[in-house]
Order: sequence, then C-alpha cells, then structure tokens
Amino acid sequence: MKPIDLENAILAVMQRGSLAGQRGATIEELHRRVSPVGSGVSWRLVANAIYRLERQGLVHIIGDELRGDTSIPKFSLSGHGELEARRVTSLDPAMGMPPKAAKAGEP
Repeated sequence: MKPIDLENAILAVMQRGSLAGQRGATIEELHRRVSPVGSGVSWRLVANAIYRLERQGLVHIIGDELRGDTSIPKFSLSGHGELEARRVTSLDPAMGMPPKAAKAGEP
C-alpha cells in the first residue's frame, strides 16, 4: 500500500468513526481498522501516516487514553481533515467501506 493510499484509508476510517459517534482513535485502533488480516500494513506505517496527516493539519490530538501508567494519544479529524475525508470517499466510494477480512484460501 502506497503512503497516500494509507493516508486516504485512515481519513476514511476516521470519518466513518466520527459519523458513528466515536470520539477519536488511537494508532492501535486505526491500525486494526485499516489493515485487513495479511495486508502487510504494519503498526509503524500507520503511525507514520498519522503523524504525516497531523503535520498537514488534517488530524489532531484530542486527548489521551490511559493504559496503566502509559498515556496513549487519541487522534481526530480536523475541519480540513473532514473536508479531505469527504473528498477521498467521493472519489472512491469503496474507500468509505470497512475492509473485508480475507477468507481462507484467498490472497
């Protein structure tokens, strides 16, 4: 998956989450939603994409999730991110759909 495709997938997933009333997502949650089983998209690739989107002003940190003594940042779409996510899903309606889990025997 090319970096731009991963960024677009993250924007679409975050838009679906915000439409469903979810308030932000951690990198771990986004990794689970973006990468179907066996896709080869690592947690680190998702993290790098999130931080690129943050530098572009499309996502921002809205708070933290505490796990024990560790504080995990939660990200949400900014106003510009919402517009870009709409643009991405309008260009490719399949982008707005959740990824299919691979069936046994399928690549």
